Amino acid sequence: MNVLPKLRGVLILLVAVWILTWCSPGLGQSSPQGRKNDVRLWTGCWQTKADASWKTSFACGSGDCASKLEYNNIDAPLLSLEIDVLHHSPLLGLNFFFGVAPITKGHSHDTDYKNNRKYSETRNPVDGRVDLWSLEGQMPQRPLTLFKRQSNGPVLSWQWQWILGAQHYQDSLRMYDGKPLIKSDTSTGTCTEGPQESAAPSHGQYFAWLDSHYNFTWDAIKIGFKSTLNLNKGSIPLCHSLEIGGKVTPLLAHYLGEGIWNLEDDLAQNPSFRHKAYGYGLGAEISITYHPWQLIGFELGWQYLLLTANSGTDTTYYYSGKKGTAHLDEVKLLRNGWLIRSSISF
Repeated sequence: MNVLPKLRGVLILLVAVWILTWCSPGLGQSSPQGRKNDVRLWTGCWQTKADASWKTSFACGSGDCASKLEYNNIDAPLLSLEIDVLHHSPLLGLNFFFGVAPITKGHSHDTDYKNNRKYSETRNPVDGRVDLWSLEGQMPQRPLTLFKRQSNGPVLSWQWQWILGAQHYQDSLRMYDGKPLIKSDTSTGTCTEGPQESAAPSHGQYFAWLDSHYNFTWDAIKIGFKSTLNLNKGSIPLCHSLEIGGKVTPLLAHYLGEGIWNLEDDLAQNPSFRHKAYGYGLGAEISITYHPWQLIGFELGWQYLLLTANSGTDTTYYYSGKKGTAHLDEVKLLRNGWLIRSSISF
């Protein structure tokens, strides 16, 4: 199943439906408040913690080999810009999100195995950046009034909406200044534990000039829903309303990982290897939003993103022009954390 054409199809469908709805006179009836469209601009920060990893396996001269690389603490304060547009009749929304952040204090753990025995192990610091954008079409249902005390008193209402959209996520990582934890002896197959200050200039052992790169890239289709509980406080000063919202979006994803390993003399450098797989994931969010006035909002919440694939291909590219193939056993990303945002409506 090829996700990328479906991803492009979702984007085209969302834009086409939105343009049709926006421009059609028959569909553009105004809301009860006299507005045809609402636009809300969000800015915020998603203070995330994250880990990612991949593992490959392949046949080697003396049996079965495997390589696992874990990226830990690739945390980042994701600064975001978000735009919501709501068309009132019929109720149809469009949401665009863009976020970017530097990664400065991560580290990686590279472990190689031969016949299920640890062959080499290294650690090194990691920096880079994270990019995330998404486009969602939203189909809100009319709010359902749960409680209304009097004409100017509090009103409690509930609303939910379907979501269909597309998402792009990428971690661009650089590894540098590594130090081996195990020194391998290729002639005897024995290993020496502990930090190694010097070793032969081969992969996993000598890192004075380490400058390798790896990109985790996930393109996904999302289908889910959002639910909002709204308490309109009526005549209470500096409290127009409070909202408690939750959002769940399962993801169908295509994964592309590309690495440039500068310590391997026989590897090409653009890229040295490429990983491909199809996987799945889950996005989730819960938040509370305080509106001191109708057009101004402040939000505090928690957001979660999981992406994973369990089987794929690993292609290695050599300077000679030859290619090698292996099995991508698994790849995984988890990023989550607190978020704070503010909004203004037009």
